[in-house]
This record gives sequence, C-alpha cells and structure tokens, in this order.
Amino acid sequence: DEKFIFAGKHAYAGLFLNNAGVDQTKNFCSQLCMIVAGIGSPRGFERTVADVGLISCASFIFPDHHDYSCADIEKLEQHAQDKDCFIVVTTAKDWVKLQPRVQQMPS
Repeated sequence: DEKFIFAGKHAYAGLFLNNAGVDQTKNFCSQLCMIVAGIGSPRGFERTVADVGLISCASFIFPDHHDYSCADIEKLEQHAQDKDCFIVVTTAKDWVKLQPRVQQMPS
C-alpha cells in the first residue's frame, strides 16, 4: 500500500477589484485598507497584505468558513465610515461569500 502526503501553500496572486480583471497592487500600495477574512490562518494573510504595501487600519477576523450576514456587512460599513477607510481586502474564498451579502444591502 502506497501512501501519499500532499501539502499545499497559499501564495499571493494579486489584488483584484471584485475578484476580477487586472492585478491592482501597484494602484493601492501605501493606502489604508480593512482586512476581512474567515480563514484558518489569518495571520499569514495579514502578513501578505502588509508585504505587498497596503496599510491595515483594521482586521476583521471571522471563524474559518464563516457564513457572513448582513449584520457583518453593516458592521464593516460602519467601521469604514468611522475610519474613512473604504478599501476592503479579503480572500477569493471569502469574496464568494461576501459578494451576495454586499449586493443585498440597501444603497
């Protein structure tokens, strides 16, 4: 019986507006952002955000596989207004869960 052990590693692929298009890292370098993540190892993600030159004004860390609610979005929006920080950086995995909630919010 052969046994296989696989290991994975996340790697920075770029900063994309709404998870699409061209890498925008150079356009947002040195700007304030809020980090939003529901992942198992958020500290690595926070380090990556800092390493590419963004400045975190806040980190909102949720449990891994978090099911975001409209209340979560309202809290993030309120913090953005309070801190005048309107760039939100999240993982592609979290954006898939956040996007429908963001679209449900009243304008």
